[in-house]
Amino acid sequence: MSKMFGDRFATRAAKYPAALMISPKLLHMPVLIQRYDDPFLPFSKAIIGATRDLVCAYLFDFAAYFSIGAAGVIAMERAIAYVIGAGDDRPLVILHVPIASNAYVPAVSETALAVDAVTVSDAEFASVYDAALNGGVFIMNDMKAGKGRFDIQGRRLEYPFGGQIIEVSVLGDEAVYADQRDTFPDGVRAFVQNAVWGTDKKAPTS
Repeated sequence: MSKMFGDRFATRAAKYPAALMISPKLLHMPVLIQRYDDPFLPFSKAIIGATRDLVCAYLFDFAAYFSIGAAGVIAMERAIAYVIGAGDDRPLVILHVPIASNAYVPAVSETALAVDAVTVSDAEFASVYDAALNGGVFIMNDMKAGKGRFDIQGRRLEYPFGGQIIEVSVLGDEAVYADQRDTFPDGVRAFVQNAVWGTDKKAPTS
């Protein structure tokens, strides 16, 4: 994680102008996935596998994963590892809590979840995560000097870099639950591609 987050975000956003929030909700999942004893991980991996060459970043919704307790947190940890395992040319990983304490720094470090960025509830918590994650912090609905912003109403991430504000739209449940068939990953992929590039264009191939 030695490269500054802003550089990585700007590079990725220039090619893939959308991020995807993954918020597992058992009753909204396709029946195929609901049959698993621990459905959150296979669901997450299916979504990631279908879209990782289309998006700038994934936002992992901690509250949604934690809704089923420890099993959900373990699923989130493994889903994050699945993204990171793809190598350097991969979507960024953003943990969306939002964090309201400095106590989570060890949890998001390279020796734990190893995320690229986090969302924080207020600017007072931004500096410590900014330092720990090489700039990887988004303040909820607020932008302070040199810090990112998650505009949850406007559904976009904003990050100051190179004298400009880099913006990435955030897709959520409308994309993740776009298809209830057994082939749902294909439907999710089509939704993301159409939402970002339209039906008559294709995502970049390299």
